[in-house]
Amino acid sequence: MALDEKVVKDTAEDDLLELVSGDPQALADLAGILVNGKGAVRFKCDKVVRRLAEKEPDLAYVHFDDIASLISSDNSFLRWGAILTVSMLVSSDKDRKFERYLDVWLSLLDSGHVVDSANMAGNAWKIVKSRNDLEPVVTRALLSIEHRTYYHKGEVSEECRLVAMGAVLESFMEYYDDSSMKAEILEFARRASLCTRKKTSALALKLLGRYEK
Repeated sequence: MALDEKVVKDTAEDDLLELVSGDPQALADLAGILVNGKGAVRFKCDKVVRRLAEKEPDLAYVHFDDIASLISSDNSFLRWGAILTVSMLVSSDKDRKFERYLDVWLSLLDSGHVVDSANMAGNAWKIVKSRNDLEPVVTRALLSIEHRTYYHKGEVSEECRLVAMGAVLESFMEYYDDSSMKAEILEFARRASLCTRKKTSALALKLLGRYEK
């Protein structure tokens, strides 16, 4: 079944997911609208593709390049969606396409926007679990988060930096055992445990309680 923007707009999200799961052409059309469509219909496509990536990553992986291209989108909602979807698709990345986007992925940490960095950092463990060879470069990038600058309403925001650090700790909790930089992670957690944001300091203390000898 061919899909156009009107059909996508008029079709329930669950029905679209079922359709594209069994129809490669419909999925290709949906991916095309996601990348090149107009208006809010793209956000609906993003949700469907992300749900497909979670449910059947091998199917969604066919359109990996289209989805990954949105990591650098000017539209923040599409960018955030792509960050989440790509992190799920790396498990199916037999062709190692993710490496083409690694630099762009890591540069999200220096975007100045905490949502970009937190989404990337909080999902980085999925990359490491699928591609442990990338663990050192990912970990080094995540450790640098405490030296990044974030803004809120045009002003430098310490709170946003601490939010991003919390997202990094969430990933470290997921892949600490697989890391080649355990000592550096523990040092990061010790510093974070002293921060003023309770949620971030609590995550740091949880990591230390689990792994510090």
